[in-house]
Amino acid sequence: RARDGGDHALARWACRQGLLSCPLDETMTMLLVDIHLDAGQIGSAARLVDGWESRVRRLGCGEPSGAVRARLGSPDRSTLGWSAA
Repeated sequence: RARDGGDHALARWACRQGLLSCPLDETMTMLLVDIHLDAGQIGSAARLVDGWESRVRRLGCGEPSGAVRARLGSPDRSTLGWSAA
């Protein structure tokens, strides 16, 4: 509801609370990426995806799904020279 109402701060907080209990949850991570993108925070969204992918690999959970990175609209934004928002 917070996201639908445009309350990006509350929506981000709610997603982060969910990710505290399940930090690798793909659906929650995609929602958080979408919230950052809705707020125009492209750099933050890209850093979030990079961090999530790194955690998945570091914890030995295999290769991360491409679905989260696909939310950014590019297969690999790190090669596009995006700067932090």
